[in-house]
Amino acid sequence: MEIEHDPVIAAIAGRRGGYFTTADARDNGYGPGALASARGRRAIAKVRYGAWALPATYGELHATEQYAVRCQAVADKLGPGAVLSHHSALAVRRMPLVAVDLSLVHVTRLDQRNGRTVAGVRFHAGSLTDSEIDEVDGRQVTTLPRALWESASLAQVRSGVVAMDAALHHGLVDRDQLERAEERHRGWQGSPRASAALAFADGKAESAGESLGRWMFHVFDLPKPVLQYDVYDENGNFLGRSDYAWPEWRHLGEFDGLRKYYRPYKEGDDASEVVVSEKRREERMCGQRYGMSRLIWGDVYTLDRGVAARVLAQLTQSRRLFG
Repeated sequence: MEIEHDPVIAAIAGRRGGYFTTADARDNGYGPGALASARGRRAIAKVRYGAWALPATYGELHATEQYAVRCQAVADKLGPGAVLSHHSALAVRRMPLVAVDLSLVHVTRLDQRNGRTVAGVRFHAGSLTDSEIDEVDGRQVTTLPRALWESASLAQVRSGVVAMDAALHHGLVDRDQLERAEERHRGWQGSPRASAALAFADGKAESAGESLGRWMFHVFDLPKPVLQYDVYDENGNFLGRSDYAWPEWRHLGEFDGLRKYYRPYKEGDDASEVVVSEKRREERMCGQRYGMSRLIWGDVYTLDRGVAARVLAQLTQSRRLFG
């Protein structure tokens, strides 16, 4: 039997969180030659040295999900002497990682030896107390407030905003916890970036795209929007909720991510009907004398001055027409 069809290997990969090791393969009768042959025909994918995955599942994962598998493989290899931290502690929690370098797995050593980078693993020499160590799927990770601060200290401010927004939105942390992390770690080299992210973070943002849109408005000095704005008709009937709103400009904004179309989709629904329903919702809201800006991922990710200028022009037009 070829390794990619072996249910035992598939079960091992599932149990480990998406990968199997060279030793797992050997223990089930697949030596170096079998692995080389399988890799040559693209029947297995290399996760890292000594760790492999089955493309039928691994190949369908987003880059951040593949990164999480790699982080798990590193944690299992290193054992209890190291703790997943920074971006890696967020990845294994399935937190959004946007505009973040995924080339290195980050761990904090418990022996407090000097930090270094070896074989795609960045070893940090920070001090960890027992209260700052958590467990996810049997692996040691830094607690979420600390991990958010660690990650934001290494990344762009907007990356920290996306992760903090998500954690606040889902009730995984509160602002007090993040502010305590800020107080404890304000001496870190990248802490000013993390502080800027915390100052801007808002749990009302429902997706990474909405968070990036907020950041784009801020960077280009557009008016600050209200988030999750409810629109009613003249009789007080609820018509819909907009991702962004500038009430004084009579203008609404929507981030058109796939989330919006998957959210109401139920078994038996027709996909085209879902799209039409979403369009009618927007039309009902705009029927109350509002303009509308629609943003997609490319608009909010690239920080394009032209996109910001378009939104400002639409805001100005709405205020002129409906204000």
